[in-house]
Amino acid sequence: MTPQTLTLSLLCVALVQLAAAENVTLCWGRGADGQLGNGMPAAAEGDSYGSQTPVVVSGGRSFASVCSGMAHSCALEPSGLGVNGQLGTGSNASSNTPVEVSGSHTFRAITCGRFHTCALDAEGATWCWGVGSVAPSSEDESPISLVPVRAAEGHAFEAVCAGYDHTCGLDASGRAHCWGCLSSSSNIICAAAPAGNNGAGSLGAGLDAEASQTPVEAAGNHTFASLSCGVYHTCGLDDENRAWCWGSSVFGELGSGSNPGENEDGFESEPVAVAGEHAFASISAGYSHTCGLTLNSSALLCWGESPGNGQGLTPRTLLTEPTEPAWAADSGLSFVAVSTADDATCALDDDSNIWCFGGGSTYDPAYNAADGTASATPVKLAGGHSFLALGTAHVLHMCAIAAKPAGQA
Repeated sequence: MTPQTLTLSLLCVALVQLAAAENVTLCWGRGADGQLGNGMPAAAEGDSYGSQTPVVVSGGRSFASVCSGMAHSCALEPSGLGVNGQLGTGSNASSNTPVEVSGSHTFRAITCGRFHTCALDAEGATWCWGVGSVAPSSEDESPISLVPVRAAEGHAFEAVCAGYDHTCGLDASGRAHCWGCLSSSSNIICAAAPAGNNGAGSLGAGLDAEASQTPVEAAGNHTFASLSCGVYHTCGLDDENRAWCWGSSVFGELGSGSNPGENEDGFESEPVAVAGEHAFASISAGYSHTCGLTLNSSALLCWGESPGNGQGLTPRTLLTEPTEPAWAADSGLSFVAVSTADDATCALDDDSNIWCFGGGSTYDPAYNAADGTASATPVKLAGGHSFLALGTAHVLHMCAIAAKPAGQA
């Protein structure tokens, strides 16, 4: 694979990420920490703020891509120029509008983890900031970097993805390398990666060790074309577009066809094949579910826990292999991108609309406040936007890039 040579500068929003020329970035979901980027002040502790409908990220910038972490979002600007330091500005202060990352770096790709963010520069070097981005020499030293620091030194990556507590990079030969450590409550803090928990197999290296401060290659001699990091699991598409996943298997999110209870450890520490011999164009690993789009038919297939798997919340359903949502066959929808979050899934159709289903938060687009349930059938995002790209997500908010309406400044 040849690296994309776009020159990109990185900006972040308190606790928002990217688009293309002459566009707008919109976010929806929980926004109490400023992660929607629309200038709303952070909510007081115990209070809540969010939006079921997309709100425009402030600042008027056009972005090339966007990602969402737990309580922050980041975006890459085509021109190339916070709590826990996820914003990378050199300050602990949160921001509810986009602020530029420190260091005059030029990045070409970015990924948002739970409390950390990582990006690739033009040479494929990885830079990370936030929780766990430095290795403290003592328990009293902070594991937080407020500015980008080099990670995975000695490795050049074509792509990088960040999970809740682990990070993975894909090298030019298609090998996946992951790193991370124990939970952030542990005294073991990894250099250049926030808490990655190989106790849940998230590193994919088949190691008995629970952590690695440096990248370790995923076991099995696989070559991948793309990677997606979920909260506690990771999935990749090989050079034949077959899906492989590793990490937590508690909810069937690996899609291997095995019942979650069959592995007493509750995880797979090496990549396992997703059942069904499907060829995927893309895949998105979420919290307790995973979804992918098939290569030839653009069919949406999901597995893992409902309601994010498209099967509804009552009764709770665990799918152990890829399954098309019951509504899909008669929907007339054809999707080009999919993004999974906590209990929700959103997908971009070929007519530039975004549809969402599932979710457990008041601010999820498919949440029905009248009866407190999430819709198992897709709900179209309001606002009449013409979306260009859908960002990656992890927990309770998402962002996307849309064409700027005619006449808008």
